[in-house]
Amino acid sequence: MFFVVMTLAGISYAWQGRMAGMGKPLGLIGDESDFLIHPAKIVSGEGVKYYLDYQFTYTDLIHMDSNLNWYNGKGELEESYHNNATSAHQYDHNSLLGAAFPLCKGRLGVFFTYDKKVGNFDGDTEYYGEPGQFDTDSDLDNYALKFIYGLPLKSMDLGLELGFAYRSEEQKEWYQENDLDLGVKNNVWPWDYFDGGFFPFMIPYDSSYWEMFWKAGVGKKLNAVDINWSVQGGYILSSDSDNQYENKWQTPVGDPDYQANAKGDVRGYRIGSDLWIRHQVNDGLSLPFLVSVEYTKKDRDGDGYGTGYSDGGSLYQYEHITRTFEVKAGGGVEKEVKGCGRVGAGLYYNYLQSRDDLWFDDYGTIYNNTRFPSNKEHRLVLNLTGEQEVSPDFTLRGGLDFFYGWVVSDDYKAYIDNTELASISLDGRNWGIGASLGATKKFSCLTLEPFLKAGYREFDVNGHGSWDWGTGDYRGNMDKLKAEWFLGGGLSVLFGK
Repeated sequence: MFFVVMTLAGISYAWQGRMAGMGKPLGLIGDESDFLIHPAKIVSGEGVKYYLDYQFTYTDLIHMDSNLNWYNGKGELEESYHNNATSAHQYDHNSLLGAAFPLCKGRLGVFFTYDKKVGNFDGDTEYYGEPGQFDTDSDLDNYALKFIYGLPLKSMDLGLELGFAYRSEEQKEWYQENDLDLGVKNNVWPWDYFDGGFFPFMIPYDSSYWEMFWKAGVGKKLNAVDINWSVQGGYILSSDSDNQYENKWQTPVGDPDYQANAKGDVRGYRIGSDLWIRHQVNDGLSLPFLVSVEYTKKDRDGDGYGTGYSDGGSLYQYEHITRTFEVKAGGGVEKEVKGCGRVGAGLYYNYLQSRDDLWFDDYGTIYNNTRFPSNKEHRLVLNLTGEQEVSPDFTLRGGLDFFYGWVVSDDYKAYIDNTELASISLDGRNWGIGASLGATKKFSCLTLEPFLKAGYREFDVNGHGSWDWGTGDYRGNMDKLKAEWFLGGGLSVLFGK
């Protein structure tokens, strides 16, 4: 789900606002702060510069709906579960503060970033034929400090980035029937009780941890070809992490029959690489190509004893593993047209794969959701950008981006005590479109970059599966629909020439 500045005719443009005003065409349009991707690129900077950037995005979910129906061998409807979001929205805040300056024979950049996400998703649900309501929340706080140093060495540039981040992540849910006969917090028995809300869109957790990260890169020019290659990685310091999982099962609401509070750690790592190649055909035309790949793994766990009426003193154990793998490859054209400014067009193939495994030991009964879900998608991405220099100190720009994804699998599978209980395979589509508009205004040593963005995204899958209740297979069908629009904007500021 996913900056920066270039030099045109000797004019230094501001920070991330320029790229945000064109839809973030990273690797397509050259930019001063491409060194956030390739640290070796910081070498090309000059003087002392101070950067400030703030971006805000509001997302409104039109749909966050799911339907699941189970039928017996006679084709008769046995169970049905329906979730429908009635009020769902998310706020994203992204900010950056930093500076870059000469140091020894190279150049150093120091940057602090803060990202915050606040999401609230409410809706109606029908659980075992009983109408109810769900209230879910998703929150993130991310603080990061990084140092980037670049050094020219003979015929190439070398770059290194080192940093650390502190993250706090939480997803939680509360469901209750309208007659208050049942209330559930953070359910993880989904294949026994589809209580709405989280399933099938989110898994509950409450985590905080430190991460150390690094990046190393090299830049080399071979005649008319510029090559930039970087590798990166990160590691979660599990000894300084904390993960909590709290579950409550109340019948009726207010009486905690079952209550688990499991505490544990967070472990994980990420590794990836970016390769950018740009062939300069002539002074006004270049052909950029890129390949990027990244793999991540995050493991949350916990254990604790029940404190409810029915589970007092019973041991609960919990583990949630998330894996992601992404590849992006493609290229385009960047052209400066005299009297018409600069334009760019890029087409990319994007492969996205993710998998969540959720394991829960309910004091002796093991629920092992090995795919919750397992998602694979083939996606095409189109970026169109352009900017026009109105005067030496004022520039207008815009961008359009579109993607269409073929979701070849969005699968769920669960076991109870090593016996397969349920399996559902879904497929469908995922697409979206966005537009951006921005400008640059330069005042001596101060440059301002305001921008606006808006768009629409839709994820729609459906499929079939089976559920073995021990008396024979039940057949079922399921569909998921998530549709949202977003609106955002921001301002980038550069101090320095």
